[in-house]
Amino acid sequence: MAHLGLRPQSVAILGGYKFQGRTASEAAALVDTAVAMEHSGAAALLLEAVPPEVSQRVVAKTTIPVIGCGAGRDCHGSVIVMHDGVGLNFSGHLPRFVPQLGDLATPMRELFAKYVQQVTSGEYPAAKHDYEMTGEEKVKFKERIED
Repeated sequence: MAHLGLRPQSVAILGGYKFQGRTASEAAALVDTAVAMEHSGAAALLLEAVPPEVSQRVVAKTTIPVIGCGAGRDCHGSVIVMHDGVGLNFSGHLPRFVPQLGDLATPMRELFAKYVQQVTSGEYPAAKHDYEMTGEEKVKFKERIED
């Protein structure tokens, strides 16, 4: 699957988290690249953070599935990074195209704080969390380590 448009792994090269295909020449280059990727063997395209006009043209010019991630309604399907949608994005950057589906961060922080408290207080780990050797195997093990 070819990935075109915003590629988070390349934000330093792209000048940050900015949508791509901002100008007519950049948009045309994205379409040309999409066609070239299909001709090079791409089985599908992921278009991320591009204007809908760009994705519409890519869909029209290619014959493979085009999946959008902030690329408008004309793509064959849409995806998001799920941790962004459920409130687990701690980078401070949330793309505008991500719907806010919920907040899992708050309950997770509460649960992790509870775990830290249990470890700090000595409540965890407790004997009930241990795995036990049979009595016979304990004796054999003690004999072995005393040698």
